[in-house]
Amino acid sequence: MAAAIALNEIYAIAFYAAALLSVIVGAYVYVLNSSNKLNRLFWFISLSLGIWAFSYSMVSTSSSYGAALVWNRASSFGWGLIYSLLLHYFLTLSGRDKFLSHFYSYLLIYIPALVVVYVFGINGSIASAEFELVQTLAGWANVSADSFFDWFFYLYYVIFSLLSVLVLWAWQRKTDDKRARKTVLIISISLAASLSIGGLTDVLFRSSLQELRPQLGVIYALFPVFAVLYSVKKHGIMRSSYAIIDTKPGRVLAFEKRAGFYSILATVLIAGSCLYLLVDFLVLKNSLN
Repeated sequence: MAAAIALNEIYAIAFYAAALLSVIVGAYVYVLNSSNKLNRLFWFISLSLGIWAFSYSMVSTSSSYGAALVWNRASSFGWGLIYSLLLHYFLTLSGRDKFLSHFYSYLLIYIPALVVVYVFGINGSIASAEFELVQTLAGWANVSADSFFDWFFYLYYVIFSLLSVLVLWAWQRKTDDKRARKTVLIISISLAASLSIGGLTDVLFRSSLQELRPQLGVIYALFPVFAVLYSVKKHGIMRSSYAIIDTKPGRVLAFEKRAGFYSILATVLIAGSCLYLLVDFLVLKNSLN
């Protein structure tokens, strides 16, 4: 009789599936109009989600404290950057070109994210102090008390999330484009749901049920990703001049775009494999045997 799958392995599979889905959707949207800034930003958002989810998948199945710590640090390149990327994406989507034309605007958008990534990911001594991991049925849980940098991240998360939603709502009130208004409604609802549920499970109730439930915010973060995908397919956003690109019946992408799509996926999968080997062999000093 086959052995039952452990709880942490179930979560690892779920996180890995989330990583694959985010990268696939991001690559698809990118190749539709790779010269468009919006498509590139969405690709970066999808990549950050992929890094976040893939790292959590590795955390769930890590066999040692050191491995779990390294993958938690790696995950900060996902959840640390994504809220700045989201705000940048929505500012661009809503046509706030005047604000984005100034260099200081990018400093305001990205400095908080860079601080978070440096503290929780890059600086080994600070990151080691920020994470206090214990092994549970669901994998490795962070049980550290909230520090100054935790509160810094919470403020960054809340402020940038609210700004993203407000930018969307302001755009909806100003635009006369019916497709744009429908797009905003779909994305804003999915974004608000994702941020609210993720905030409840990963921030407010982080310490509850840690034996059975890891932080699942990255799973809920797929809501707006699929909302954007729906808007691309239904309303034609992020295509050239909102135009629907004609393809042959039964074909989702033209040949050239399909080639680019497969090339991107192959590159990401190879990069992920190299990252895993780097962590496993060089950082953790594990044997390849």
